[in-house]
Amino acid sequence: MTKRVVMRIKVADSLRHHFQAAAWRTNQTPSYLIRKMMMGYVWLAEEPKSIDLIVTSNSCWHSEHLDAPDGQS
Repeated sequence: MTKRVVMRIKVADSLRHHFQAAAWRTNQTPSYLIRKMMMGYVWLAEEPKSIDLIVTSNSCWHSEHLDAPDGQS
């Protein structure tokens, strides 16, 4: 069984507030996002030549430029 520990770091108030706001806007908790980022760095250290790419877009460019018949785009 592993013991959980608390890490404390000094962060500017403005950065902490912006990070918390960004986390809540994406319906994530700040602690989850920090853990996820830490796991990503561990994974990257183990596999330095691989790339994990996630692309997210909220634009409608793709559907506007499809060659679909009218009303089906």
